[in-house]
Amino acid sequence: MCPMDITNSIITASSTLLAVGITLYFTNRREKNNFLQDLKLKEYIELETFYVSLLSSIEMAIRYTERGENYKDLLVKTTRTCFRKNQLTLQKPT
Repeated sequence: MCPMDITNSIITASSTLLAVGITLYFTNRREKNNFLQDLKLKEYIELETFYVSLLSSIEMAIRYTERGENYKDLLVKTTRTCFRKNQLTLQKPT
């Protein structure tokens, strides 16, 4: 083997290792960004669900007020709804 072949081999090996390192860096970065995006989406969906249930509770309170019904029934209904929602949230696979 001549010295030129060894030099070419070292340059090729170094270039290959550099390319692998760059590929791993960008792949990990992309995976991290996808993970963070999924987390943000889940948080957004949870907040959206919370706000919808909150608006629903306010609307139900307004209807009870307009009809002159007892708020005790409203409390029982919203407590059951919240309990069911919490059960479903706990049972969701992560």
